[in-house]
Amino acid sequence: AAGLSLRGLGAESTLVLLNGHRRAGNVDGRVVDISAIPLAIVDRVEIVTGGRSAIYGSDAVAGVVNLVTRQDFEGMESEFYLGSAAKGGERIGISHTGGFKSDHGGLVLAYDFRRERNFDIVRAELGGPSPFDVSLRRFDARPDSQRHSLYAAGHYRIADAVELYGDALYTTDLKRAVLDYTSPFFDFIQDSRV
Repeated sequence: AAGLSLRGLGAESTLVLLNGHRRAGNVDGRVVDISAIPLAIVDRVEIVTGGRSAIYGSDAVAGVVNLVTRQDFEGMESEFYLGSAAKGGERIGISHTGGFKSDHGGLVLAYDFRRERNFDIVRAELGGPSPFDVSLRRFDARPDSQRHSLYAAGHYRIADAVELYGDALYTTDLKRAVLDYTSPFFDFIQDSRV
């Protein structure tokens, strides 16, 4: 998970809002995973660095970050990102946003795909000799991950003083990390999937 931290007080002391509303925390019920929100749907970020615990509670001691999404977007927009390294850790990102608007409302849909290959520090030759003749064959400093995110938001004005609005976010995130080492006495392989 990726959290926001203001004033160095930690992510649990920074309140993250989406369009001015609280979201359920992804980590211990408090920290909001901002990586689950498609970046293409974010219109602007509002930050209040002063403590707002008197208004929002103890989770806003460091401040408040409000992520404002696109509401009246019309047309289509696509983004593609590719990053590569000599020793592993490739990244790929694809996102697409589409929407339409009318005199009474609008609808916005966004899809985001992220794939990060594992970064094996043994293959990157960052490890050194180990004591007790233990040989490290693989250690993923960054796991292999794949994430899909889908966001939808819409609003419709029924009358001058009545407007219906709603939004929905669906995210699936798969991670896989491997730790593999051997010694004259035993072999150990740990394959973790989350």
